Amino acid sequence: MGKRPRTHCPPELKQTFTYMIMELEGNRLKTVLVPAKFKNCAKASIRMNESENPEWYQDLCGRHMGRPGNPRYRSSTYIDRRWILRALNTLVNRGYTHSRFAQDLIEIAHGQKAKWDDWQESSELPQ
Repeated sequence: MGKRPRTHCPPELKQTFTYMIMELEGNRLKTVLVPAKFKNCAKASIRMNESENPEWYQDLCGRHMGRPGNPRYRSSTYIDRRWILRALNTLVNRGYTHSRFAQDLIEIAHGQKAKWDDWQESSELPQ
């Protein structure tokens, strides 16, 4: 089995990929146990999210879900965070990647670029 074909980075998305790298490195799903407020059970705890993954990363994971299994166990995806960071870094530094997630990342980056451009325009102060 040979390498996957190269997917080249559109030049207008290079900065967007850099933002995506920073966002993915800075935000990670973290859950904590919080005491439940049940009167009849003193040791009961519930899980609460303290922080979440970026929305675009959640969307990417949703596109690559594993087989449906027992709903009591966490959902499995065919994605590892390190693979996505490596693909994004390769797109920024080399201008291409062989990752199987490249097309999805480019599609997501187009949506992120539009969102960030709108945010920058609305946050600029009038001169």
